[in-house]
Amino acid sequence: AWLGLIAAELKSRPVLGGLAVALMLVKPQSALLPVFWLLYRRRWRTLSVFAGTALVLAAVSIAVVGVSQIDAYPRALLDS
Repeated sequence: AWLGLIAAELKSRPVLGGLAVALMLVKPQSALLPVFWLLYRRRWRTLSVFAGTALVLAAVSIAVVGVSQIDAYPRALLDS
């Protein structure tokens, strides 16, 4: 995902860069640094693609597990 972001940024392909960062949401903590870097560099288009993809992935996750389980993951993180 990091290499995809770097390659997309070098080729001025913000949509692919945003999708690459969204791949990092498998482990959300790994997406923090690239998001902060994109904010620092003011890559708004890349960030908007990332945010849109993140919203779609969140909606799919909620649809799969149900609304009642939304707080289960944060609770599990706090318990661990």
